[in-house]
Amino acid sequence: MAELVVDTEGVLAYSAVASTMAQQIAAAGAAAAACGPAVLAPVFGLIGQEFLGAVSGTHLAHTDAVVRLAGAVASIGSAATASAVSYALTDAGTGATVAGSAAGIAPDAR
Repeated sequence: MAELVVDTEGVLAYSAVASTMAQQIAAAGAAAAACGPAVLAPVFGLIGQEFLGAVSGTHLAHTDAVVRLAGAVASIGSAATASAVSYALTDAGTGATVAGSAAGIAPDAR
């Protein structure tokens, strides 16, 4: 069996970075949504309404994608936290089991 080594502190640090990135991406999405193409309506006037409609659709798709990206990055961070905790608990439990088994072995059998 291959040895598996997990630096749980490193995984938790990555999780914190992912959480920060998700917040920053969400903030960028909110900023993009706030400055939508509607502010351009006076510039384009009646002649540019069709173009403005196309830009609005593209802008909406873009902001939706940014929101989904923020959610994906946040869920990756949550999964990393859950994995680190699971690895740490499994390692501690296995260590306790091995120590308990070793304690039950007669000294001359060791």
